[in-house]
Amino acid sequence: MSDNLKKLTGKNPKDFEPVAYSLINNSDTELFRELVEKDDFLFDFVKQNVAFRLEKVCNESNFLNLLNFLKYYSPAYEDFIISTLVKYADEDLTDKMLELFENGSDNEKTNLSLKRGKFMFEDGRSKKVIFIAHCILNQNSISDGTAVFPATFKDVIKILLDADIGIVQMPCPELCCLGLNRGNNDGADVPVVIENTRIRKEMQKAESYKMLMVQVEYVMKQITEYNAYGFEIIGIIGANRSPNCGVETTSDFNKEINGKGIFMSELSNRINAENLNIPMLGIKGTDNVLEQVKSIIPVCQNFE
Repeated sequence: MSDNLKKLTGKNPKDFEPVAYSLINNSDTELFRELVEKDDFLFDFVKQNVAFRLEKVCNESNFLNLLNFLKYYSPAYEDFIISTLVKYADEDLTDKMLELFENGSDNEKTNLSLKRGKFMFEDGRSKKVIFIAHCILNQNSISDGTAVFPATFKDVIKILLDADIGIVQMPCPELCCLGLNRGNNDGADVPVVIENTRIRKEMQKAESYKMLMVQVEYVMKQITEYNAYGFEIIGIIGANRSPNCGVETTSDFNKEINGKGIFMSELSNRINAENLNIPMLGIKGTDNVLEQVKSIIPVCQNFE
């Protein structure tokens, strides 16, 4: 580690302040490259301190120098670079970005594309979304004998709308794969967990499972798109006890058990594969639904 990097990541303001100033004002790409290369060896709080120190010395006369660092990417410094470019954006920035799109290196073009997405959609939208199980918004889709509301979980939807959170309704895997009657016109005549266990077994059959995975990919496409453009994905709300959309509990062996339903399990695996951190919550009509929903939404935690 070079002396300048030791100073930049150290505790003494007399050391890190002049180095931060020099890095930004002199477009010290070599020092920034070294900083990025040490990403895996630096504690998160150290990288946060460095990002704050670099942001502090940026101003309207030197912010364009940040474009020189685009060839080296690190998520630890992305937010400070984006927020600074947005803060001082002008026509010169637009011209420089267009020039990089035309003549920049492959790394510069890739990193600029990622950051350019953060500039987009700065209109009236909140840039906050939440994904919910289909039946929470449409009780008509649920299996026979299990609906608890005429149309929707109104109070849940109201909380989300009051918080300016866009609602993304996921497909109902059972409706799409097995039909509205789930392949059994007498489903309402047996205990819910027994019918759910039957549905689970039907969904595990090759053809149904193949169709389910198509729906998982359909949801993942939306998740990755929102994530790529800097939207905040508040979370995913499922329906507990469901053989497919349960999160904390599902149905199997003719009883309600701990664990995820088939659809939520596969979706969770795909989310983890993309290294995304999206909280998941399951609700059920007989539970304290409103408090559960508020717990997953930071902006709602102080709602009365």
